[in-house]
Amino acid sequence: MVSNLVVGVDPGPETSGVAVYDFRTTRLVYQVAEFPNKNFGRLLLRYKGARWAVEMVSAYGKAVGESVFLTCIAIGNLEERAKDFDVEITRITRPFAKVFICNSRSVKGAEFNKGLGEKFPKVGGGRDPVKGIKSQPGALYGIAKHGWAALGIAYTMAHSESYLNRPEWALGRTV
Repeated sequence: MVSNLVVGVDPGPETSGVAVYDFRTTRLVYQVAEFPNKNFGRLLLRYKGARWAVEMVSAYGKAVGESVFLTCIAIGNLEERAKDFDVEITRITRPFAKVFICNSRSVKGAEFNKGLGEKFPKVGGGRDPVKGIKSQPGALYGIAKHGWAALGIAYTMAHSESYLNRPEWALGRTV
């Protein structure tokens, strides 16, 4: 049986944003803005049956600093650790997710978050019914910081036609 959960990861050198998205109910199941990379074994075990996607570093034609290279190492470490749990991880670039969600490669963070939020039902209370409030939580209640990017990767993985029509989830394929 194919799981309806997708785990999206926005990697960082020491911590990563993580979002677990249920694409059948369009609900955010779990999210943390700064999950310690050293604890991914626990998450891999908990969501072993889910599909996994990680945001892959992509070239923008600019000089990069040490943190970008450390993030690449963190992605490799996550992929290696995932093999211990028989979990395949698909790499998805941020530009691909931006185009898929917002139809534009040039959107900024707040615009991306707004476009992503528009994909979810407005069921919560308060001035932002997608996020909601504590007494009336919305579909994305509690999401913050790197959780948005992780959810964008999970959403793209779940709904992108290039993946939905595939019988298997391509390990190591970057889109």
